[in-house]
Amino acid sequence: MIGKGAKPDALLAKYKKQAQSHPQNTTMQFKRAYATYCVIEELHHKKEIRHQLEGVAEAMGLPVSPKSYQYNRMRYLMLVRHTRWSGNWFLVEFGKRLVKRNAKDWDVKYYLTYDLLNSQNETDWKVTAIQYSREIQKTFPNRSSSYWLLGWNYRILSMDNHNPNFCDYAITNFQKFMKMAPKDSESREQAPRLIGQLKKDKARYLSEK
Repeated sequence: MIGKGAKPDALLAKYKKQAQSHPQNTTMQFKRAYATYCVIEELHHKKEIRHQLEGVAEAMGLPVSPKSYQYNRMRYLMLVRHTRWSGNWFLVEFGKRLVKRNAKDWDVKYYLTYDLLNSQNETDWKVTAIQYSREIQKTFPNRSSSYWLLGWNYRILSMDNHNPNFCDYAITNFQKFMKMAPKDSESREQAPRLIGQLKKDKARYLSEK
């Protein structure tokens, strides 16, 4: 049991200190990563999360990783949040292996969609990304991040295919995101600019036909 009832930021300070004192202890590294994840979920889409991620992914790679789904899941989430290696083959394969073991791990699927969609050459990956993002939105219709994810995915597809319908899908989802997102969300600041660009792109794509 990891600090039931305790505040995430207090847990993080405690487990970070313990993990740094025992760099080869997988349990300590897992607790630190778990507490970090709880904190960044509280600060989702906010600029302050970045300093919380520093060193966590690397620390989880110091000991020999146990054959544990939860340990490797947490390592993946730390890597994908920290590195932002969009389309990185290693992270895509890492995430796909986790999803294969647990198809309802929505956190892993959420971040995996970004890597799948941002790949340069894999069309099948992009189709899978849309499939995952629709599943997430259907499962979590009250989460603003579900609409941001689907809007972002359709935006990428619209640029790849010059498809005005994809522009409409992206705009609709970004608009829904803006209605639901917290006012201090970092992504909320980006949404109006993205919508404006999508409208311009749609007009350009229609003129190309």
